[in-house]
Amino acid sequence: MHSLYPCNRRRIRALDPARVWGVFEGLFGVRSNELVVVTHGSDAAVDASIETLGGLPAVTAIESLTFVPTVRPKTTAPMTRAGLYVFRFFKVGPDDVEEAVALSDTAWTTFENNDGYETEPMGLFSARHPTGDMTAMLLVT
Repeated sequence: MHSLYPCNRRRIRALDPARVWGVFEGLFGVRSNELVVVTHGSDAAVDASIETLGGLPAVTAIESLTFVPTVRPKTTAPMTRAGLYVFRFFKVGPDDVEEAVALSDTAWTTFENNDGYETEPMGLFSARHPTGDMTAMLLVT
């Protein structure tokens, strides 16, 4: 689990702002010199974003994971609300992705209609190009 918060997008001016869903700095579980950037678009557009980030003088290492949204986010509008964002990475069997998405979507409807639940699911992503016997997923709350 990684806890992050949105940071100033000007730190990555080199990227096309229309392709950026969120830029997050670490709070818990992420070093203070790490930055998580979530971009979107075609494989070529995402590859271009990765190349741009990798070419910045302050970047000494880059790791890339490619996901597609499932039921959330519903749009590519950038994340702008301040708060604590938690990134949870997990894996499911390839045949279980649809069920995991459906169960999450149903559960969120119940949670969001409950005053005692203060977490908002922002995104549930599945690996764009799954490999092997498990499919990587990412939940952003």
